Amino acid sequence: MFVLISTELSQRELEAHLLLGNILNGYGANVLICYDQVARKLVPELCKNKSSFILIDKSGSPTCIPKRLEHVKNNENAIAFLILQESFINLDKPNKTFEVYTQSNIDEYVEKIFTFGNAQKDLLISAHPHLNNITFGYGNPRHDLLTKYRYIYRKKIAAIKELYGDYILYTDAHPLPENHLSPMKADHGNPPWKNTEQTTKQLSKELENMRTHNRKYLDDFLSNIQRLSNDISPKHIIIRPHPVNLNRLWTTKVELLRNIHVIRDFSCEPWILAAEKIITSGCTTGVQAMLARKPVISYDPIPDSPTALSRITPYIAKNYNELIGYASSDLAFKTSDKEQLSYLTTSQRDCAEKVAQSIISTWKKSKIKDKDSTIDFSKYAKKDQPWKWEQFETEELQNLLDEIGIASGIQSKINKVCTNTYILRSC
Repeated sequence: MFVLISTELSQRELEAHLLLGNILNGYGANVLICYDQVARKLVPELCKNKSSFILIDKSGSPTCIPKRLEHVKNNENAIAFLILQESFINLDKPNKTFEVYTQSNIDEYVEKIFTFGNAQKDLLISAHPHLNNITFGYGNPRHDLLTKYRYIYRKKIAAIKELYGDYILYTDAHPLPENHLSPMKADHGNPPWKNTEQTTKQLSKELENMRTHNRKYLDDFLSNIQRLSNDISPKHIIIRPHPVNLNRLWTTKVELLRNIHVIRDFSCEPWILAAEKIITSGCTTGVQAMLARKPVISYDPIPDSPTALSRITPYIAKNYNELIGYASSDLAFKTSDKEQLSYLTTSQRDCAEKVAQSIISTWKKSKIKDKDSTIDFSKYAKKDQPWKWEQFETEELQNLLDEIGIASGIQSKINKVCTNTYILRSC
């Protein structure tokens, strides 16, 4: 059995995919984890050769469908699943926004959709009721890294604390096209697919509203960064830029501030677990931090822009004075709505296991026979790929897998087969 997991943002998804891959190894699967751009070329080749495999993708967007999912649909020896990454924690988003991430006909391409939690599941079904039978709110494997498997980060946490002490983590949830990590036009995000003219106009308007909101928020926060540095000193603040934003948005503002550091490398989980408290606004990381039982400050300086995060933390700052009041205080973890937190994520502790069980069960019912093809990985080993995972050394990933294996009871071996591409096999 061969499973291919497409990974877009290594800082957000790679280590959760290692966990899922390890568990799938326990069911006898060989697992290939590769960068999104590699998957775009690899999946068509596998399907052309009629190879039998399982594709795990992150989106049912009009971009993913023609580049990967449509090829799987036309290969009788392959099936596909979605594990949605974004949490959609703004529960007031219009239903049409889902057209960006999951087309209404996605059930023609995938067997099942696994959501970040039941809130995302309900939002998806409200937009596309016919997807009810294939959508499951099992939570994301990322949740497990902050709960059941948090022990695997104990050495990283100790090293981070030795450098920065009891620091505050700020996570940027506001991507801007003009500060995007990879080259793109400023109109990135506008619907590039065929749709009704009315829907396209509505989506374009929603996306432009989002950009306007992001610019306002970032302008507000950056205008106060010097004050924050002074008021919080000698405590450190770690800024984690949005995964698709360039560091320059932040580094140009904080380069002379000795207690503020911009760090984007590696996954966010150990930085959440090592932090004293977290500041964010509508960011998935904020919800993850709540799962890790960390005090979360929701900074919401823009009126009429509530997020689901402000519904589950009691620490809500509407202006800078309120923000510094919370940031300089000793805060304990609290949630203003425990049920809402479970609704946004899940009350279950074994998200990766439940997702893996469901995938394997569906594969067995499909009665597809293994039909492997030899893959020439050299053609995918390009040195100019954007978002390289060079900060992730194979030895370090193996060490992390060993720690995961202690908790899961499954030992996996990882090998790098080309740039940004790894294969996991059970030992």
